[in-house]
Amino acid sequence: MQVKLKSDFHDYYDHWFDFDGIPFERYLRQGRGRRAALEFLSAIGVKTPPYGTPREVMNQTYPRLLEREQELQKDSKYLLSVVIYLDENAHRGEGKVLMPLYQASDKYPNYLCSLFIPPLPGKSVSMRYLQIGKKGFWLRYTSRDDWRSNCGNVEIEIIKQEEDAYHPQIHYPLFAIDYIANTEELLAVDLNVSPGVKGTGIEEILSGKEVVDLIREAIGDFKK
Repeated sequence: MQVKLKSDFHDYYDHWFDFDGIPFERYLRQGRGRRAALEFLSAIGVKTPPYGTPREVMNQTYPRLLEREQELQKDSKYLLSVVIYLDENAHRGEGKVLMPLYQASDKYPNYLCSLFIPPLPGKSVSMRYLQIGKKGFWLRYTSRDDWRSNCGNVEIEIIKQEEDAYHPQIHYPLFAIDYIANTEELLAVDLNVSPGVKGTGIEEILSGKEVVDLIREAIGDFKK
């Protein structure tokens, strides 16, 4: 089966695709918007941080304290922050800002946001589950100079490779789920169906031809 790439960015395996055939679409803004992605992940049992409008996050986080909201804002130790998604289709650390929850309620009352989990001292860490065809990998992203783990001075480590198998509920030839790793349990914050692979270290494990063969095989299997 021949598969032709349609994309708006370059990755290290691109030249192994065919010139004609079934299109494999891979665009930076492709897939579900952030709200739909979080709702989908929640629906299939993947844990997420509280999300919604600032008021909805406030209700989820400390519903019994809403009457004391103004009083709590005066004490910095009670300040909670949220990530406001200015662009719900953006990935790679773009289209979002960090601010205190009470400010978000005033400035962006109708925007999607998620509760910000403070990073460990001196670094921001996240985990990414990357699926390429039947192969799944866990990657750790660490930034020492930005609250976003994939921005600034970033270190990427491949932590684990899973046994070969398709995800039981997510049927894309290529996708990634990003998790906050600052808590005892992983909390998913994004589903990206067009993740970049170049520069992650996967190049040392899978050749460009192997990546395309895995994508080609998955497209065929998902069409059955």
